[in-house]
Amino acid sequence: MFTDETTLLSSLLTDPRMREALRSSSQTFITKHALNDSLSAFVLSLDLDQLDKQAECLIQKRFSEVKMLLPRTIAQLGKEAWCRFSEYASHYWPRGHRRHLLDAVQFGNYCFARSQPFDRCEWSCLQFLLGSNRFSLQWFKLDSPWHYALLIQWRYQGTCYFRWFSNQAPTHPENHSP
Repeated sequence: MFTDETTLLSSLLTDPRMREALRSSSQTFITKHALNDSLSAFVLSLDLDQLDKQAECLIQKRFSEVKMLLPRTIAQLGKEAWCRFSEYASHYWPRGHRRHLLDAVQFGNYCFARSQPFDRCEWSCLQFLLGSNRFSLQWFKLDSPWHYALLIQWRYQGTCYFRWFSNQAPTHPENHSP
């Protein structure tokens, strides 16, 4: 499965279950993954506490990126934001050049699935950025029972534009490059 140290280390940093399996029995881990002698020596030389700290730093970096993309959601979660993100991050690790957007959208999905507060308007904007639709029109019920907003999103020449129509619409960036 693993052919080099970089791939193995990347998997260990992004998967807490792999780190736990290694911590519980390094020999079982080596056998299960059929590691060659070089990779076996590499695994045995790892400081597992340092590995956990490095993984935690990567999750904190992800959280800071998501916090910039979902500021209202993070504010709604308050002091629970880091705890919720940490739980979420242990099960999902985005890949690719759009990983920050993917992370934010998936964190919104995670919050929604667990009935945690999240800002649907922010989440919708990020979903539009990830998608390929040229136009989107959405109606939102906001804070009070009689308060609604209309969100119009469109793409033009590689840029995404957003316009709100409401007397109390949340603030969002006016345009983004996908």
